[in-house]
Amino acid sequence: MGSGRPEAQGGLARARAPRGAVRARGKGRAQAALTTPPAHRGTISAWVDAVRLRHWPKNLLVFVVPFAAHDPGSATLIAAGLALLAFGLTASAGYLLNDLLDRTGDASHPRKSARAIAAGAVSAGAARTAIAVLVAGALAIAALLPWKFALCLGVYFAGVALYSARLKHRKGWDVAALACFYGLRVLAGGAATAIFVSPWLIAYALGLFGALALAKRLGELTAGAPGRPYGPADRKTLRALGAIAALLSVAVLALYINAPDVHALYPNPSLLYVICLVQALWLAWLLRLADSARLPDDPVLFALRDPLSLAGAGLALVAFTMASLP
Repeated sequence: MGSGRPEAQGGLARARAPRGAVRARGKGRAQAALTTPPAHRGTISAWVDAVRLRHWPKNLLVFVVPFAAHDPGSATLIAAGLALLAFGLTASAGYLLNDLLDRTGDASHPRKSARAIAAGAVSAGAARTAIAVLVAGALAIAALLPWKFALCLGVYFAGVALYSARLKHRKGWDVAALACFYGLRVLAGGAATAIFVSPWLIAYALGLFGALALAKRLGELTAGAPGRPYGPADRKTLRALGAIAALLSVAVLALYINAPDVHALYPNPSLLYVICLVQALWLAWLLRLADSARLPDDPVLFALRDPLSLAGAGLALVAFTMASLP
């Protein structure tokens, strides 16, 4: 009898808990569910997270050169498809290597602690084995393509290793590395299909991808993401450099439209100015999102999910197609 009354009172107290406390507990459970590390979601999900399959759409950049060269032949598409697969395997190996090197710091990071290796869902030994298997698979595919493609893969993986170990912690170098990683995918597409990569395209890609890399760092800075070499004093610099890189890419495209040999590929080149307008507005909007801490971690993945970005890409594609028609 003596112990029953406190229990009843405790039960009554629990029953009368304030609504705010209930909402707080519910919110905490929801947040815990959202941040559950891969170890709690199953082995397959952990590996999918570790090799970053969600980042594979970036490797579609290998199709840029054959697309821009108006070379949709079956042999070209097969070569580009093999390049896509090889680059995907190499990129996944690079992500595993990055997570291996950062696993101690990631374990205490508010967001990165959910990564498979940091959470313990994928062991360091298993990750090393997976890196070897992925690189071997990529090299086996590269053996079917011109040697220059294998060179691009090697430079990319070496760059990722250097970035993960050193460059990501150095101002300026990290942004340059990110832009080059995107650009290497474009060059690799040309190497795989044996199509000459125009200097116009290289200059355009460096400006565009430089702007995206700067937007990424600006967004991380304004969102307060830890582990980056930038501080509040760098905000204006990142914003200004991002705008300059964006304008550079648009200017290169505009100059290309007026080049003497452009009519060989585009009977109606003036329609390409639509792409200039769309790109200028999109990059300005992207930088604005980054500056207001509303840009997610990766601008490319954001663009692939954002309706406004997809609408702009669709409009640019229509303009490109119409400019190519006789």
